[in-house]
Amino acid sequence: MDRVYLVACSAGKVEADSVPARDLYNSQLFTLARRYAERSRDPWFILSAKHGLLDPAQMVASYNESLNDKRSVERAAWGRMVEAQLKQVVHCSSDLIMLAGRAYRDPLQHLMEAQGHKVTVPMEGMAIGKQLQFLTRSLAD
Repeated sequence: MDRVYLVACSAGKVEADSVPARDLYNSQLFTLARRYAERSRDPWFILSAKHGLLDPAQMVASYNESLNDKRSVERAAWGRMVEAQLKQVVHCSSDLIMLAGRAYRDPLQHLMEAQGHKVTVPMEGMAIGKQLQFLTRSLAD
């Protein structure tokens, strides 16, 4: 059984017309979560408020959109869109490791569990500072 990491996008972005998605987001939390996912050598994707699921190599332009600004019905629609995108690229027996806050997890997690995926949230319940510490410690090992 394989694992797939899902890393939430961030508000911090480089200003660019077109860059690989992995290089678009420049917040400390995204950078550490990206390194954590890449270190595993398992596949990983970005959860984007605008695009849904992004392959890290996919070329994208800078944008200003967040699920934090959306109503619950819009978040639910986003979750269904990402669920459909994940079905195209992730095996149904894959474990999903979500490195994302509640705004990005909640619309998606129950949908993926209903599809039979085991979903793990290693930083669940942690404040941002604790998430940064967790990732920093994990990468130092």
